[in-house]
Amino acid sequence: MVQHRSGHARPAPSTPEPRYTETGGGQWGSALSFAARHFGIDLKVFMVRVSYHQKPYRKLMMNTWGADVIPSPSELTEAGRRSL
Repeated sequence: MVQHRSGHARPAPSTPEPRYTETGGGQWGSALSFAARHFGIDLKVFMVRVSYHQKPYRKLMMNTWGADVIPSPSELTEAGRRSL
């Protein structure tokens, strides 16, 4: 089961699908980067822009484990383009 933002559980999909999360400091991005590398999955982490600049070692750690780290908001998403 996967916990939905509304609090309702739904069955986990049988095929991989993108997961999105916002934590700010890079904790989830770091953990996901490690796991993605372990399982051979490409990962793109959108890190809150302030944390991206304030915590360069978190970004470096995620890069070391193979993740692409992008400051958010960014031009890569529709929401980011609207907010910039």
